[in-house]
Amino acid sequence: MATGSVTQTHEYGNPGQVIIKLQWKAGIATGSISTVGLSSYINKLIGGKYCLFAITDPGDSKKPTNNYDIVLNDAFGCDIFGGELANRASGSIEQAVPKVGNAYMARLVTSSLNFALTNNAATAASGSVRLIFTG
Repeated sequence: MATGSVTQTHEYGNPGQVIIKLQWKAGIATGSISTVGLSSYINKLIGGKYCLFAITDPGDSKKPTNNYDIVLNDAFGCDIFGGELANRASGSIEQAVPKVGNAYMARLVTSSLNFALTNNAATAASGSVRLIFTG
């Protein structure tokens, strides 16, 4: 696992809600995870829905470096959170709302998404991000 891995699961919340959990484990060579596409099944579940917010959890075992970054890019290379998943705290669970331009708002998903973890020097660190979608 030199490059890291991402396990993708889903569950249903309130009516019309889909919660995607991305459980990640950083690579042993660099501590980062290069771009990993969400599965076609997950992308079908969230396509046409709005992403309301994300919850990041650095986990309980080997934690990432403080101020680690998560990026969720669409097929056009746009981070659907507008940089709001950058500088995550390694010691606490945090929430973020998508930012479009200068406004915080739910973000419509119109294409497939890709996950990446950067700015982490702790090799084999693990954590998760939960993404809440509705619509």
